Amino acid sequence: MKPGLKNALVIGAMLLAALGLILVTRLTNPGAERTQEEINQQIEQLSQDSPAPTASPEEGQEKAPEKAPEAEAYLYIIVNGRISGIYAVGEEGDVTVDQGNGKVNVIHVTENGFYMASSTCDNQLCVQQGEVTVDNYQQRILGASVLCLPNNVDLELVVPSHTPDPNAPDI
Repeated sequence: MKPGLKNALVIGAMLLAALGLILVTRLTNPGAERTQEEINQQIEQLSQDSPAPTASPEEGQEKAPEKAPEAEAYLYIIVNGRISGIYAVGEEGDVTVDQGNGKVNVIHVTENGFYMASSTCDNQLCVQQGEVTVDNYQQRILGASVLCLPNNVDLELVVPSHTPDPNAPDI
């Protein structure tokens, strides 16, 4: 088999797996459109639990508060199927997810979105997925998500005032 074809098949398989993960996440966690009250409840629950690993804020980014400040959008960091952190989008800063086993992801939060700045995974597809913003998440192939399958890290943009775009791709 030609190397180019093999790479295309591997990338295609990874995209299918990523889309499957998104669908499973959506089916097991219905209502990606969360209200401000639901976000506050999830943050409160997160502060009561002590899930490992945790997402640690770096310079310019505050730790997830007990109550979410009113924001246009929120970054949900999900590690191994559990919410590890919830951050209001709006202030520039980095959040590091260190699972303690050599799996480290750094997420850069921007004024109206986020992107995976770096990862210890081999393929770096998560870094190449680009920025998710309030303006572009409805047109992206992976929607509001950035996935790092090798490290089992899922980043989700949640916009409480979300109104579905009727022209958006159906994923």
